[in-house]
Amino acid sequence: MKPLKPYDDIVELDNVLPPWWLGLFYISIIFSLIYLLGYHLFHAFDSQEAEFKAEQIALEQSMQRVSAKALAKENTQGGSETSTANLEKGKLIFSKNCASCHGPNGEGGIGPSFNDKVWIHGGDLASIQNIVRVGVPEKGMIPWQNALRPQEILEVSAFVKSLEKEN
Repeated sequence: MKPLKPYDDIVELDNVLPPWWLGLFYISIIFSLIYLLGYHLFHAFDSQEAEFKAEQIALEQSMQRVSAKALAKENTQGGSETSTANLEKGKLIFSKNCASCHGPNGEGGIGPSFNDKVWIHGGDLASIQNIVRVGVPEKGMIPWQNALRPQEILEVSAFVKSLEKEN
């Protein structure tokens, strides 16, 4: 090792870099080229956002399958959902929890009316049950799945459906 020129009384040496340091340096260059080409030029790898969206879609599909199975199970339990006893129970639940927004007879107000043939989120019993269960947060309707039992959701949904038939 020969000394080069002295600067400020400091002698600069021309030392050879250790092989492990050079190896890491070259590996980092190769990695950065693969990263640049794979992510930014050829889009060979999914971004974090794309992976997250794919996982969300898979989760939503899984939740829909589970809720459809639970809904089918609820629909097969007990007697007819439109029996007089179930409609009376549904009317009590409706007047206690729903009438403040939808009106005592389902005529609407803050929430939509149930007395016509126009349904925003579907007018069949399964759609009504789903809306009662998960709510419509963007419109101000809270989900009732934690406050009502599945049988109560079925009863209030049957009552809401009966309001359409009456008018």
